[in-house]
Amino acid sequence: MATNPTPADPGIRISAPPVYRYHDDPARWSTRNGDTPNAAYACTCGQTGTASGKHDVAALVDQYTDHKNACGAH
Repeated sequence: MATNPTPADPGIRISAPPVYRYHDDPARWSTRNGDTPNAAYACTCGQTGTASGKHDVAALVDQYTDHKNACGAH
């Protein structure tokens, strides 16, 4: 299992647990991810953030992008 980024190992990590399918379910070959994504980011300046849920993860990605563009520490 991947660990969350840290200021010493910065970046962003987004994950979603797989949907469990029964062996005889024809949809088991689907690549659809689970319903609850999680995300975490860290910058070398020390700022970090975490989120859970589709809307919060999308907002965290925007926050990370804005911070990365404005921060001189990366």
